[in-house]
Amino acid sequence: MKMKYGMSMAAVLLLGTVSPALATSLPLPAGSGTDIQTESLYDVAAWLPSGESKPFLPQRQWTKHVSYQPLSLPMVPPNHQYAGVLTIHQKKADIPALAVGVEMKGKEADADFGGMFLPGGYTQEAGKKMLSFNMALMNSENILNEIFLKTSSSARTITGQLLPYDLLAVDMKQVEQLHKVKSMKDTYAFSVRSQVMVDGWMLPLYIRGVAAKRDDAYRFLMITGWDNSREEIDRTALEIMR
Repeated sequence: MKMKYGMSMAAVLLLGTVSPALATSLPLPAGSGTDIQTESLYDVAAWLPSGESKPFLPQRQWTKHVSYQPLSLPMVPPNHQYAGVLTIHQKKADIPALAVGVEMKGKEADADFGGMFLPGGYTQEAGKKMLSFNMALMNSENILNEIFLKTSSSARTITGQLLPYDLLAVDMKQVEQLHKVKSMKDTYAFSVRSQVMVDGWMLPLYIRGVAAKRDDAYRFLMITGWDNSREEIDRTALEIMR
């Protein structure tokens, strides 16, 4: 139970870093500019899409090898329940993961993301924003650890309890920058391998992110699971986005 809680907590923390970074580096509706500052990451909800957006994972026809259960939160309406539990079914053991899937379309989405998916490549503006996103990924370890340190310090002041400053920590082992997927049209991907320490537990986690244009819509997917399941996560992520 503690391990499952630890994975969920660590995954939320990591997604909380990547998501606002995506919001400020790519043209999602959160903040302005491309400088990734610590304070911009506290508002995890800021990255949530506006306009013509919806979750696309619940509507997908799932195979016997993969299943999905949306995370239903009382304060979140069904049309904004983007996250859920993904289970990859294997012969030996099932592989659990957390998934976030968003689909956007319309004039606003075209203006924001259309420059990434041109027949001849991408616009100069889109290239700059993708470069900024990659810079945020490369710096995400420093960003997260600074947040964790400030959070522990604030908690000590507010509660009076001598919480350890290393209660939460992350070590980004490997970052695969945002790049085009050669085997799939109009598709980008990135990944992060990390070790997250949560209250003495060392959790090796893996994030695979995929962005794609399908017909007149833009789809964004992030899957977080155990690092030793990264091959299965990669395969499932691309299968979902085909």
